[in-house]
Amino acid sequence: MSARPQSDRTLGCTAAAHWFNEHRAGDMTDADKRLFNQWLCQSPENRAAYRRIERHWAMFEAVAQDPQILAAREQDRRTFDKPSRWRRAGLAVAAVLLSVTTSWTVIDSGLAGDIDIAQHTETAIYRTHLGQRLTFSLSDGSSVSLDTDSALQVSDMRANRSLELLRGRAFFNVAKDPSRPFIVRAGAKTVRALGTAFQVSMQGDDVTVTLVEGLVRVEADGGPAQPDPPPVDIQQPGGRLSAPQDSNWVVEQVDVHLQTSWLNGHLVFLGEPLADAIAEINRYSQQKLTFIDNGLPEPEILGVFRTGDVESFVRALEIDNIARVTSRNKTQIAIELLPQPNLAAPDQRPATPGYHRRAVGP
Repeated sequence: MSARPQSDRTLGCTAAAHWFNEHRAGDMTDADKRLFNQWLCQSPENRAAYRRIERHWAMFEAVAQDPQILAAREQDRRTFDKPSRWRRAGLAVAAVLLSVTTSWTVIDSGLAGDIDIAQHTETAIYRTHLGQRLTFSLSDGSSVSLDTDSALQVSDMRANRSLELLRGRAFFNVAKDPSRPFIVRAGAKTVRALGTAFQVSMQGDDVTVTLVEGLVRVEADGGPAQPDPPPVDIQQPGGRLSAPQDSNWVVEQVDVHLQTSWLNGHLVFLGEPLADAIAEINRYSQQKLTFIDNGLPEPEILGVFRTGDVESFVRALEIDNIARVTSRNKTQIAIELLPQPNLAAPDQRPATPGYHRRAVGP
């Protein structure tokens, strides 16, 4: 296993959001202020990123009384009933990011009401179809949010707290019970927790675990064919373990608010390559996006979009002259990249942060 910092691609944007959240929280120490000033003076890109966050916040405050935004805030308050620093800061960054969209809409999965699994069966499998999300309660007081095209098996919670993610992605808000660890199996990996909040996602045999609050331990069960990597404890909020089928596990720090933005029905991109953004957009839609590789440098995407809203994403690409639609039908939209001014080819980009980013958003 190895550790690595955040990629240069997202470092400037996420650092700006972090420092803005710190200022909004109002509890920065003198040491924090010195670190902020040092970061601000490091580069013009850092100052520009922070000014962009400030502008977005000002835009948000101007429409803060919109009924849809107020309703979404109330939904967040009910969902997260326990105050903590990451959640308080998350409200600020969510407001900043969502201010660049046309509206804030809570996506309805079409599955009404909370479900108490223990009342129905000893073992149950919960599934979501493409574009759906489902949140339900467990008999121990924990809650689970299941992302699009996902499946989760839940055993009798009276005997033990054991679940298995069969595919997709799920977020777990775990009720504290020191006598019974909360166990989530995903492929050949096992996540153990007590009272905590974390996310598990599967892509084939690869598993990713992101810690939001508390502590989790991830273990492998690769069988006799190959030795298992040692267990990994994720102790710092924002720690993300990428655990592929082999033993090359990697831990890195990420922004939990961005990683869990799907819980509010949004996808947040802070400098992701266009191909990565398209892959995430496609997870929620029957109509898939493809782009033609015409040898042009791949732009990076900065913006917030509603899950399943492919048309808004495509429209933003066209408005910002990033790409144009070449063909479309009921199942596919093909786009072609347009030349970007001041965007170097991948092998010509500087090794330090601050290369060209394109802001995308309706």
